[in-house]
Amino acid sequence: MSRNHPHGLFLVTCLSAAALAGCTQTPRPCPDETTDSSTNDLASPQPDTQTDCPPDSNVLARIDAGTAGFAFGQGAVIDASRQTLYLMSLAGGVEAIDLASGSRLWNSPHAARPLLNMADLLFAQVEVSDTLTIALLDGADSGAVVFSAAGDFPEGVRAAVVDGMSTIFRVEPHIQAHDFYAAWTFTEQHAGGIDPGTDSNGLANSVTGALHIDLETGDVHTISLTEVPQPADPPLPENVADLVASGEIAGPIWRVDELLATLVQSPVNGGHETVLRRWRADTGDSLPATVLFDDEWTYRGVSADERHVLASRQADAAQDLWHWEIFSLATGERVGQLNLPKPGALFVVTGALVIYESPAGQQMQNGAVVDVPVTIHAADLSSGEQRWEFPRRDTAYRGPFPP
Repeated sequence: MSRNHPHGLFLVTCLSAAALAGCTQTPRPCPDETTDSSTNDLASPQPDTQTDCPPDSNVLARIDAGTAGFAFGQGAVIDASRQTLYLMSLAGGVEAIDLASGSRLWNSPHAARPLLNMADLLFAQVEVSDTLTIALLDGADSGAVVFSAAGDFPEGVRAAVVDGMSTIFRVEPHIQAHDFYAAWTFTEQHAGGIDPGTDSNGLANSVTGALHIDLETGDVHTISLTEVPQPADPPLPENVADLVASGEIAGPIWRVDELLATLVQSPVNGGHETVLRRWRADTGDSLPATVLFDDEWTYRGVSADERHVLASRQADAAQDLWHWEIFSLATGERVGQLNLPKPGALFVVTGALVIYESPAGQQMQNGAVVDVPVTIHAADLSSGEQRWEFPRRDTAYRGPFPP
Protein backbone atom coordinates (compact mmCIF):
# COMPACT_ATOMS: atom_id res chain seq x y z
CA MET A 1 0.00 0.00 0.00
CA SER A 2 1.32 3.44 -0.79
CA ARG A 3 0.87 6.50 1.27
CA ASN A 4 1.53 10.20 1.31
CA HIS A 5 4.23 11.49 3.61
CA PRO A 6 5.46 15.08 4.05
CA HIS A 7 8.94 14.05 2.89
CA GLY A 8 7.91 12.01 -0.13
CA LEU A 9 6.13 8.92 -1.39
CA PHE A 10 6.85 5.48 0.02
CA LEU A 11 5.84 1.92 -0.70
CA VAL A 12 5.96 -0.83 1.90
CA THR A 13 4.73 -4.29 1.00
CA CYS A 14 5.50 -7.97 1.25
CA LEU A 15 5.45 -8.17 -2.53
CA SER A 16 7.42 -5.19 -3.75
CA ALA A 17 10.83 -6.87 -3.57
CA ALA A 18 9.63 -9.63 -5.86
CA ALA A 19 8.19 -7.20 -8.36
CA LEU A 20 11.22 -4.95 -8.36
CA ALA A 21 13.85 -7.70 -8.41
CA GLY A 22 12.09 -9.92 -10.95
CA CYS A 23 11.64 -12.86 -8.62
CA THR A 24 11.02 -16.27 -10.04
CA GLN A 25 8.70 -17.20 -7.21
CA THR A 26 6.02 -15.23 -5.43
CA PRO A 27 6.72 -14.24 -1.82
CA ARG A 28 4.03 -14.78 0.76
CA PRO A 29 1.07 -12.37 0.42
CA CYS A 30 0.17 -10.03 3.25
CA PRO A 31 -2.62 -11.25 5.51
CA ASP A 32 -6.08 -10.36 4.17
CA GLU A 33 -4.49 -8.66 1.17
CA THR A 34 -6.92 -7.46 -1.45
CA THR A 35 -6.29 -6.24 -4.94
CA ASP A 36 -7.19 -2.61 -5.49
CA SER A 37 -5.67 -0.69 -8.35
CA SER A 38 -6.08 2.55 -6.44
CA THR A 39 -3.72 1.38 -3.70
CA ASN A 40 -1.05 0.41 -6.22
CA ASP A 41 -1.13 3.67 -8.17
CA LEU A 42 1.97 5.60 -7.15
CA ALA A 43 0.65 8.69 -8.94
CA SER A 44 -2.40 8.79 -6.64
CA PRO A 45 -1.26 7.64 -3.18
CA GLN A 46 -3.80 7.09 -0.44
CA PRO A 47 -3.22 9.03 2.79
CA ASP A 48 -2.83 5.84 4.83
CA THR A 49 -0.26 5.87 7.66
CA GLN A 50 -0.17 2.10 8.11
CA THR A 51 1.61 -0.46 5.97
CA ASP A 52 0.13 -3.68 4.69
CA CYS A 53 2.29 -6.17 6.60
CA PRO A 54 5.19 -5.17 8.84
CA PRO A 55 7.32 -7.99 10.30
CA ASP A 56 5.38 -10.16 12.73
CA SER A 57 6.27 -10.79 16.38
CA ASN A 58 8.27 -13.91 15.50
CA VAL A 59 10.53 -11.93 13.18
CA LEU A 60 10.95 -9.16 15.74
CA ALA A 61 11.86 -11.75 18.39
CA ARG A 62 14.52 -13.19 16.10
CA ILE A 63 15.95 -9.70 15.56
CA ASP A 64 15.98 -9.12 19.32
CA ALA A 65 17.78 -12.40 19.98
CA GLY A 66 20.26 -12.05 17.13
CA THR A 67 23.60 -10.34 16.79
CA ALA A 68 24.73 -8.29 13.83
CA GLY A 69 27.47 -9.43 11.51
CA PHE A 70 29.91 -7.11 9.76
CA ALA A 71 30.56 -5.84 6.26
CA PHE A 72 33.22 -7.63 4.26
CA GLY A 73 34.13 -5.11 1.59
CA GLN A 74 31.58 -3.53 -0.71
CA GLY A 75 29.50 -6.54 -1.64
CA ALA A 76 29.45 -9.02 1.24
CA VAL A 77 28.41 -9.46 4.88
CA ILE A 78 29.76 -12.06 7.31
CA ASP A 79 27.82 -13.53 10.23
CA ALA A 80 30.61 -15.06 12.32
CA SER A 81 28.24 -16.53 14.92
CA ARG A 82 26.48 -18.58 12.24
CA GLN A 83 29.55 -19.05 10.05
CA THR A 84 27.72 -17.60 7.05
CA LEU A 85 28.91 -15.38 4.23
CA TYR A 86 26.34 -13.35 2.29
CA LEU A 87 27.59 -11.97 -1.01
CA MET A 88 26.45 -10.39 -4.26
CA SER A 89 26.08 -13.25 -6.71
CA LEU A 90 28.01 -12.90 -9.95
CA ALA A 91 24.79 -13.68 -11.85
CA GLY A 92 22.64 -11.36 -9.73
CA GLY A 93 20.84 -11.91 -6.44
CA VAL A 94 22.31 -12.72 -3.04
CA GLU A 95 24.07 -15.96 -2.11
CA ALA A 96 24.56 -17.45 1.34
CA ILE A 97 27.73 -19.52 1.78
CA ASP A 98 28.75 -21.77 4.68
CA LEU A 99 32.17 -20.45 5.76
CA ALA A 100 33.49 -23.77 7.05
CA SER A 101 32.73 -25.88 3.99
CA GLY A 102 32.23 -23.37 1.19
CA SER A 103 28.84 -24.92 0.44
CA ARG A 104 26.15 -22.71 -1.06
CA LEU A 105 23.24 -22.59 1.37
CA TRP A 106 20.84 -20.63 -0.82
CA ASN A 107 20.58 -18.07 -3.59
CA SER A 108 17.85 -15.44 -3.48
CA PRO A 109 16.84 -13.37 -6.52
CA HIS A 110 14.80 -11.01 -4.31
CA ALA A 111 17.66 -8.58 -3.60
CA ALA A 112 21.07 -7.72 -4.98
CA ARG A 113 23.37 -6.33 -2.30
CA PRO A 114 23.61 -7.57 1.32
CA LEU A 115 23.75 -4.78 3.89
CA LEU A 116 23.29 -6.10 7.43
CA ASN A 117 22.22 -9.31 9.13
CA MET A 118 20.54 -9.89 12.47
CA ALA A 119 20.62 -13.58 13.29
CA ASP A 120 19.60 -15.36 10.07
CA LEU A 121 17.64 -12.35 8.80
CA LEU A 122 19.37 -10.27 6.15
CA PHE A 123 18.63 -6.67 5.19
CA ALA A 124 19.60 -6.19 1.55
CA GLN A 125 19.29 -3.60 -1.21
CA VAL A 126 17.05 -4.47 -4.13
CA GLU A 127 18.30 -3.82 -7.65
CA VAL A 128 16.30 -0.78 -8.66
CA SER A 129 17.66 2.69 -9.31
CA ASP A 130 14.80 5.17 -8.99
CA THR A 131 14.17 4.32 -5.32
CA LEU A 132 16.13 2.86 -2.44
CA THR A 133 14.36 -0.44 -1.79
CA ILE A 134 15.30 -2.52 1.24
CA ALA A 135 14.25 -6.17 1.48
CA LEU A 136 14.43 -8.32 4.60
CA LEU A 137 15.38 -11.86 3.58
CA ASP A 138 14.79 -14.93 5.72
CA GLY A 139 17.87 -17.14 5.81
CA ALA A 140 15.83 -19.88 7.46
CA ASP A 141 13.59 -19.95 4.39
CA SER A 142 16.13 -19.89 1.53
CA GLY A 143 16.22 -16.11 1.33
CA ALA A 144 12.46 -15.57 0.96
CA VAL A 145 11.20 -12.00 1.36
CA VAL A 146 9.81 -11.19 4.80
CA PHE A 147 9.30 -7.48 4.24
CA SER A 148 10.36 -4.73 1.86
CA ALA A 149 10.23 -0.95 1.88
CA ALA A 150 11.00 1.73 -0.68
CA GLY A 151 11.45 5.48 -0.56
CA ASP A 152 11.68 8.20 -3.19
CA PHE A 153 14.75 10.28 -3.86
CA PRO A 154 15.58 13.85 -4.79
CA GLU A 155 15.67 14.37 -8.54
CA GLY A 156 18.82 13.02 -10.16
CA VAL A 157 19.72 10.52 -7.42
CA ARG A 158 20.05 6.89 -8.53
CA ALA A 159 20.29 4.01 -6.08
CA ALA A 160 22.31 1.62 -8.21
CA VAL A 161 23.88 -1.37 -6.46
CA VAL A 162 27.00 -1.04 -8.64
CA ASP A 163 28.95 2.08 -9.59
CA GLY A 164 28.38 3.89 -12.86
CA MET A 165 31.02 5.61 -14.94
CA SER A 166 30.48 8.86 -13.05
CA THR A 167 28.19 7.87 -10.16
CA ILE A 168 28.59 6.08 -6.84
CA PHE A 169 25.77 5.18 -4.45
CA ARG A 170 26.63 3.90 -0.97
CA VAL A 171 24.41 2.72 1.88
CA GLU A 172 25.47 2.51 5.53
CA PRO A 173 22.98 0.34 7.45
CA HIS A 174 22.28 0.62 11.16
CA ILE A 175 19.73 -1.05 13.41
CA GLN A 176 18.66 0.18 16.82
CA ALA A 177 16.08 -1.95 18.62
CA HIS A 178 13.21 -2.17 16.09
CA ASP A 179 14.33 0.77 13.95
CA PHE A 180 16.33 0.16 10.77
CA TYR A 181 18.23 3.03 9.15
CA ALA A 182 19.79 3.11 5.70
CA ALA A 183 21.99 6.19 5.44
CA TRP A 184 22.92 6.87 1.82
CA THR A 185 25.34 9.01 -0.15
CA PHE A 186 25.08 9.61 -3.88
CA THR A 187 28.15 11.07 -5.60
CA GLU A 188 28.26 12.23 -9.20
CA GLN A 189 31.44 13.46 -10.79
CA HIS A 190 32.53 14.70 -14.18
CA ALA A 191 33.73 11.88 -16.43
CA GLY A 192 35.58 12.62 -19.63
CA GLY A 193 38.48 14.55 -20.97
CA ILE A 194 36.52 17.71 -21.81
CA ASP A 195 36.84 20.56 -19.32
CA PRO A 196 33.45 20.98 -17.60
CA GLY A 197 33.95 24.73 -17.88
CA THR A 198 33.54 27.61 -15.51
CA ASP A 199 29.82 27.01 -15.13
CA SER A 200 30.48 23.65 -13.52
CA ASN A 201 29.89 23.44 -9.78
CA GLY A 202 32.97 21.28 -9.40
CA LEU A 203 34.18 17.88 -10.43
CA ALA A 204 32.06 16.04 -7.85
CA ASN A 205 28.64 16.59 -6.32
CA SER A 206 27.27 14.64 -3.35
CA VAL A 207 23.73 14.28 -2.03
CA THR A 208 22.95 12.51 1.26
CA GLY A 209 19.88 11.25 3.06
CA ALA A 210 18.49 8.28 4.94
CA LEU A 211 15.59 5.86 5.06
CA HIS A 212 14.07 4.99 8.44
CA ILE A 213 11.93 1.86 8.73
CA ASP A 214 9.95 1.26 11.91
CA LEU A 215 9.96 -2.54 12.04
CA GLU A 216 7.08 -2.70 14.51
CA THR A 217 4.61 -0.67 12.46
CA GLY A 218 6.13 -0.83 8.99
CA ASP A 219 6.11 2.97 8.76
CA VAL A 220 8.79 4.40 6.49
CA HIS A 221 10.23 7.90 6.67
CA THR A 222 12.87 9.76 4.75
CA ILE A 223 15.15 11.74 7.04
CA SER A 224 18.37 13.68 6.83
CA LEU A 225 21.71 12.09 7.56
CA THR A 226 22.00 14.08 10.78
CA GLU A 227 18.80 12.47 12.09
CA VAL A 228 20.26 8.96 11.97
CA PRO A 229 21.23 7.98 15.54
CA GLN A 230 24.94 7.28 15.76
CA PRO A 231 26.00 4.50 18.13
CA ALA A 232 28.58 5.94 20.48
CA ASP A 233 31.43 3.94 21.97
CA PRO A 234 31.82 4.18 25.73
CA PRO A 235 34.38 6.82 26.75
CA LEU A 236 38.00 5.77 27.01
CA PRO A 237 39.44 5.28 30.49
CA GLU A 238 41.12 8.47 31.67
CA ASN A 239 44.68 7.13 31.44
CA VAL A 240 44.14 5.91 27.86
CA ALA A 241 42.48 9.19 26.88
CA ASP A 242 45.52 11.02 28.27
CA LEU A 243 47.84 8.94 26.08
CA VAL A 244 45.77 9.86 23.03
CA ALA A 245 45.74 13.57 23.99
CA SER A 246 49.52 13.58 24.45
CA GLY A 247 50.13 11.99 21.06
CA GLU A 248 51.75 8.89 22.55
CA ILE A 249 48.97 6.90 20.91
CA ALA A 250 48.43 8.17 17.38
CA GLY A 251 46.80 5.21 15.67
CA PRO A 252 43.32 3.72 15.99
CA ILE A 253 42.17 2.05 19.20
CA TRP A 254 40.14 -1.12 18.68
CA ARG A 255 37.65 -2.63 21.12
CA VAL A 256 38.11 -6.39 21.33
CA ASP A 257 35.74 -8.02 23.77
CA GLU A 258 36.55 -6.40 27.14
CA LEU A 259 39.85 -4.92 25.99
CA LEU A 260 41.20 -1.88 24.17
CA ALA A 261 44.10 -2.48 21.77
CA THR A 262 46.39 -0.39 19.61
CA LEU A 263 49.68 -0.70 17.74
CA VAL A 264 52.68 1.54 18.38
CA GLN A 265 56.15 1.61 16.84
CA SER A 266 59.06 1.35 19.24
CA PRO A 267 62.60 2.28 18.11
CA VAL A 268 65.22 -0.46 18.50
CA ASN A 269 68.79 -0.78 17.15
CA GLY A 270 68.31 1.83 14.45
CA GLY A 271 65.04 0.29 13.32
CA HIS A 272 61.68 -0.24 14.95
CA GLU A 273 59.37 -2.91 16.31
CA THR A 274 55.59 -2.94 16.13
CA VAL A 275 54.21 -3.40 19.63
CA LEU A 276 50.69 -4.33 20.73
CA ARG A 277 49.45 -2.35 23.72
CA ARG A 278 46.27 -3.33 25.56
CA TRP A 279 44.13 -2.09 28.45
CA ARG A 280 40.99 -3.27 30.16
CA ALA A 281 38.14 -1.23 28.73
CA ASP A 282 36.33 -0.77 32.05
CA THR A 283 39.22 0.11 34.37
CA GLY A 284 42.05 1.19 32.09
CA ASP A 285 44.40 -1.32 33.73
CA SER A 286 47.33 -1.94 31.40
CA LEU A 287 48.23 -5.43 30.16
CA PRO A 288 51.79 -6.42 29.24
CA ALA A 289 52.97 -4.99 25.91
CA THR A 290 53.74 -7.58 23.22
CA VAL A 291 56.21 -7.21 20.34
CA LEU A 292 54.50 -8.49 17.19
CA PHE A 293 57.08 -7.97 14.43
CA ASP A 294 60.16 -5.97 13.46
CA ASP A 295 60.80 -3.69 10.49
CA GLU A 296 61.48 -6.59 8.12
CA TRP A 297 57.72 -6.91 8.06
CA THR A 298 55.14 -4.46 6.74
CA TYR A 299 51.89 -3.85 8.56
CA ARG A 300 49.03 -4.50 6.09
CA GLY A 301 45.91 -3.73 8.10
CA VAL A 302 43.29 -4.87 10.57
CA SER A 303 40.75 -7.60 9.86
CA ALA A 304 37.21 -6.77 8.78
CA ASP A 305 35.92 -7.56 12.29
CA GLU A 306 38.80 -5.63 13.93
CA ARG A 307 40.03 -8.64 15.92
CA HIS A 308 43.30 -9.42 14.12
CA VAL A 309 46.13 -7.64 12.33
CA LEU A 310 48.20 -8.72 9.33
CA ALA A 311 51.88 -8.22 8.54
CA SER A 312 53.71 -9.62 5.52
CA ARG A 313 57.04 -9.75 3.72
CA GLN A 314 58.07 -11.13 0.36
CA ALA A 315 58.81 -14.86 0.53
CA ASP A 316 59.69 -15.65 -3.09
CA ALA A 317 60.13 -12.83 -5.61
CA ALA A 318 60.31 -15.22 -8.56
CA GLN A 319 56.92 -16.71 -7.74
CA ASP A 320 55.53 -13.45 -6.33
CA LEU A 321 54.72 -15.14 -3.02
CA TRP A 322 54.28 -13.24 0.23
CA HIS A 323 54.55 -14.63 3.74
CA TRP A 324 51.63 -13.59 5.91
CA GLU A 325 51.60 -13.53 9.71
CA ILE A 326 48.30 -12.85 11.49
CA PHE A 327 48.12 -11.80 15.14
CA SER A 328 45.27 -11.67 17.65
CA LEU A 329 44.58 -8.20 19.04
CA ALA A 330 43.09 -9.81 22.16
CA THR A 331 46.15 -11.88 23.11
CA GLY A 332 49.04 -10.82 20.87
CA GLU A 333 49.47 -14.43 19.80
CA ARG A 334 50.31 -15.33 16.22
CA VAL A 335 47.31 -17.29 14.99
CA GLY A 336 48.36 -17.93 11.41
CA GLN A 337 51.28 -17.93 9.00
CA LEU A 338 50.91 -18.75 5.34
CA ASN A 339 52.19 -17.90 1.87
CA LEU A 340 49.87 -16.20 -0.59
CA PRO A 341 50.39 -14.48 -3.97
CA LYS A 342 49.62 -10.98 -2.65
CA PRO A 343 51.15 -8.77 0.04
CA GLY A 344 47.86 -8.08 1.77
CA ALA A 345 44.09 -8.12 1.34
CA LEU A 346 40.77 -7.55 3.03
CA PHE A 347 40.63 -10.50 5.44
CA VAL A 348 39.02 -12.04 8.50
CA VAL A 349 39.90 -15.06 10.65
CA THR A 350 37.18 -17.61 11.33
CA GLY A 351 38.03 -20.89 13.01
CA ALA A 352 41.03 -22.47 11.31
CA LEU A 353 40.52 -20.42 8.13
CA VAL A 354 41.45 -17.00 6.87
CA ILE A 355 38.86 -15.54 4.52
CA TYR A 356 40.30 -12.98 2.11
CA GLU A 357 39.30 -11.11 -1.02
CA SER A 358 41.24 -10.75 -4.27
CA PRO A 359 40.38 -7.87 -6.62
CA ALA A 360 39.12 -8.10 -10.17
CA GLY A 361 41.84 -8.23 -12.80
CA GLN A 362 43.17 -10.11 -15.78
CA GLN A 363 45.34 -13.18 -16.17
CA MET A 364 46.68 -15.45 -18.88
CA GLN A 365 44.81 -18.70 -19.45
CA ASN A 366 45.74 -20.99 -22.34
CA GLY A 367 47.59 -18.17 -24.05
CA ALA A 368 44.70 -15.70 -23.82
CA VAL A 369 44.02 -12.80 -21.49
CA VAL A 370 40.83 -13.38 -19.50
CA ASP A 371 38.98 -11.23 -16.99
CA VAL A 372 38.99 -12.50 -13.41
CA PRO A 373 36.15 -11.38 -11.11
CA VAL A 374 36.44 -10.23 -7.53
CA THR A 375 36.86 -13.48 -5.60
CA ILE A 376 36.46 -14.40 -1.94
CA HIS A 377 38.82 -17.20 -0.86
CA ALA A 378 39.19 -19.41 2.20
CA ALA A 379 42.66 -20.71 3.09
CA ASP A 380 44.01 -22.81 5.93
CA LEU A 381 45.60 -20.54 8.55
CA SER A 382 48.69 -22.69 9.00
CA SER A 383 49.37 -24.15 5.56
CA GLY A 384 47.82 -21.63 3.20
CA GLU A 385 46.04 -24.46 1.39
CA GLN A 386 43.03 -23.12 -0.51
CA ARG A 387 39.79 -24.58 0.82
CA TRP A 388 37.23 -22.85 -1.40
CA GLU A 389 36.58 -19.71 -3.41
CA PHE A 390 33.52 -17.85 -4.68
CA PRO A 391 33.36 -15.03 -7.23
CA ARG A 392 31.56 -11.88 -6.12
CA ARG A 393 29.79 -9.40 -8.34
CA ASP A 394 32.04 -6.39 -8.82
CA THR A 395 30.60 -3.09 -7.56
CA ALA A 396 33.28 -0.93 -9.21
CA TYR A 397 32.93 0.54 -12.71
CA ARG A 398 35.79 -0.66 -14.91
CA GLY A 399 34.98 0.84 -18.32
CA PRO A 400 34.64 1.76 -21.02
CA PHE A 401 35.69 5.38 -20.43
CA PRO A 402 35.36 8.37 -22.72
CA PRO A 403 38.51 9.65 -24.45
